Amino acid sequence: MVKLKKILILSLGLIITLCTFSFCKSFVHSSNYTPKSIVNPYESINFETILRLRANLHTHTIASDGDETADEMIRLYSQNAYDIIAITDHRTIGINSSGYRISEGWQIFVIQGIEAGLYHHHFASLFTSYNTRIRLNSNSLIRAHIRNSDSLMFLNHPTRYRRFSDRWYENVFSRFPAERLVGMEVINGADRYPESKYLWDRLLTKSAPTRALWGFANDDSHRASDTGFAFNEFLVEENNITNIRYAIQNGRSFFYNRRTNEALPFVRNIIVNQERLTITVFTENADLIQWVSYGSVVYEGPEISITDLGLERYLRFVITSSGGTLYSQPFLLPAK
Repeated sequence: MVKLKKILILSLGLIITLCTFSFCKSFVHSSNYTPKSIVNPYESINFETILRLRANLHTHTIASDGDETADEMIRLYSQNAYDIIAITDHRTIGINSSGYRISEGWQIFVIQGIEAGLYHHHFASLFTSYNTRIRLNSNSLIRAHIRNSDSLMFLNHPTRYRRFSDRWYENVFSRFPAERLVGMEVINGADRYPESKYLWDRLLTKSAPTRALWGFANDDSHRASDTGFAFNEFLVEENNITNIRYAIQNGRSFFYNRRTNEALPFVRNIIVNQERLTITVFTENADLIQWVSYGSVVYEGPEISITDLGLERYLRFVITSSGGTLYSQPFLLPAK
């Protein structure tokens, strides 16, 4: 009997190991899709007419561990010309619904959300009203959350949790559809967890070009003094909930880390030439334009040639100025 128990335990361990390996494998090779051209998240955007909506998607109130009411946080962000704010209190829904509000004479779109737990790791869930108090610490509860809400999710401040390996993150992303678990928070506050940028690149190196992981930047604000350090800029044709959701889900955005009150970088246009396999970015307030692939800077300047540098999987750009840093979403590259 003891021998039989040992065999069963060893067999169970082997099954778990194989399952974990299969999740990681599916994260890298989740389909047979291989792009024949550059997959451009900014495709079809008219930068002359596009609306640019500034957003903070990680906000706390007195409903959990914040110092301000939801109305006060909404007012604070309105004063700073934000267009979107998500209220994401810990394990509780802090507002009654998503919708537009007028505050300080500024129209702001407020997203109902929650910051829930994922195996003791936090994630943001946007556009959800599932449960009034929820602590998601198991795979079954996460799946229940997905089934019972129309939410979009991303991982919050991932490298705050040093005990989780890259494989753990690969496993998590492989378990949930790309259209629901859309990416991760790369910048938190005044870049509290800089290692998150390196984790993002390592995960993109595994997931691309099959799957893009979109990056986000948020204040993770708990009080008035936490506001204005990090934000997303969503690119939409019209300011409505459908377009906002689409931009979050499909990487139609830039995200920023502000350092001073001086001018931030600004993207005027992006041109992707599919025949030459080049990407050109036109900017203002740019002291430095860098292109990143496989976690390393591979080129500096406004135009990059994929062919000349022999690049594959993904590519993103980073623009710095005296005011701060702008990050693009990843472009997925054709396989060699």
